[in-house]
Amino acid sequence: MNKAMSTPFLRLYALALLFFSANSILNVIVPLRIEALGASNGDIGFIMGAYMFTCMFFRPWAGHLVHKHGPVIVLRILLAVNGLALVLYTFTGMEGYMAARVMQGICTAFFSMALQMGIIDALPEKERSQGLSLYSLFTYMPTIIGPLIAVGIWDLGGMNGFTVAMFVIALATGLFGYSVPMQFARQQGRGNAEPEQGSAEPERENVEQGRGSAEPERENVEQGRRNAEPEQENAEQGRGNAEPEQENAEPEQENAKQGRENAEQRQENAKHGQRDAEQRQENAEHSQRDAEQRQENAEHGQGNTVQKQGNAAAAQERLGLRGALSRIAGNRPLLICSLLMLLASIVFGAVTAFIPLYARQISYGHAGVFLMIQAGIIVAARFTFSKRIPSDGKWHAWFVGAICLIGSVGALLLSLSQTMGPVVFYAAAVLIGIAQAILYPTLTTYLTFVLPGASRNVYIGLFIATADLGISMGGMAMGPIADRFSFSTMYAVSAAVGISAACIALLNRSMGGRRLQQAAVSE
Repeated sequence: MNKAMSTPFLRLYALALLFFSANSILNVIVPLRIEALGASNGDIGFIMGAYMFTCMFFRPWAGHLVHKHGPVIVLRILLAVNGLALVLYTFTGMEGYMAARVMQGICTAFFSMALQMGIIDALPEKERSQGLSLYSLFTYMPTIIGPLIAVGIWDLGGMNGFTVAMFVIALATGLFGYSVPMQFARQQGRGNAEPEQGSAEPERENVEQGRGSAEPERENVEQGRRNAEPEQENAEQGRGNAEPEQENAEPEQENAKQGRENAEQRQENAKHGQRDAEQRQENAEHSQRDAEQRQENAEHGQGNTVQKQGNAAAAQERLGLRGALSRIAGNRPLLICSLLMLLASIVFGAVTAFIPLYARQISYGHAGVFLMIQAGIIVAARFTFSKRIPSDGKWHAWFVGAICLIGSVGALLLSLSQTMGPVVFYAAAVLIGIAQAILYPTLTTYLTFVLPGASRNVYIGLFIATADLGISMGGMAMGPIADRFSFSTMYAVSAAVGISAACIALLNRSMGGRRLQQAAVSE
């Protein structure tokens, strides 16, 4: 049975869909609502960017606390906090929106870590990739239809419709989340110990087999001893009969002597057989004790593994900004990939933050349709091109550079949409969706090959943090440019940022592959 598609896991994926459905609606309505309150584009970008910035900042602590307290407790607490944040949107001003975005960022960091660690702990190794892929798919599904729903809510119901939607989502997510059985994740220890216990079973069976085989030999020894005793008695009897007739019965005396010697030899052999049987039984008991010791060592090894994972999470928690920057700068593949992801994410973040406002300046432009096309392309591209993403541990500079150029062309089309119309506007959604779908898994896959195994998880966490930072900077840094100039100029600057990322990828064509993993300095 495929455990990743079982009912408990389907309920987890449905919970992820409910949780992220609020984000897909808020990404459209919050900029419109803040603008209606009189905020500038810089304020809008700062408030929108605070979400991913907070998520990036709290992600290491989230992983440590989930590992320490378990996903169930963390999940239930964050669902309550997330419900409070959603309700906060309905009756506060800009200060309340800022607080709600920060609360949502914290909740998203803990939610994603709790569900992903729960899935990893509960699934066998061969099904973990499928479980994580399904989780990622369900987190993207709300972005396909959510923007259209958001625009409809805002156009038809205004704040009243928005308030009802937030209360319904908060209540549904909370009730559904509290009913999801995640206790099966606690079976991690038992599941990991099964291979060791399985390897100890054959030895235990061999011990029992050895003990069983020793029993017949012991019975044969006893039978030999019983057979030897009558022959010894007959020999003694023969010797007694031979004494009166010693002169006439020399052959009989010699036969009696020979019979006595044969009986003594058989008795000696019987004693040796008994000692051999006892030795075999003792060896079988030693083997059983060795098997039990190996099983105990396996359990201790599992405990040490869990402790090392906790120490790694604690080390990542203690990693400050200066330490993170020094680690990134000290590893060239990580430095280049993080820089590329940072620059590309600035483009993606600018699209997410300001498309709801920019679409109103485009003839026949519709933010919901744009974001729906972009999300649909992301999902379709990840299915279509999943097998074409390089997975050989080599640095494909031209491939990565081409992806960055696709994203920059999409941003350039956005900057021209105000004069060239809706066709160019929606074409930009397609190109940006393709770039967003392929760049992240391409860079992540490459890093899994070249990073040193002892610190791979920490380095991947730093790489993900740069992606979160880029998304937040797309709103925070690009908002003032839109205030000073226009949205068209802002997206032209975003295109330049994408072109600079492509140039960085192409200028580092000599960056190696698997050999860097061996040459990397262990920490």
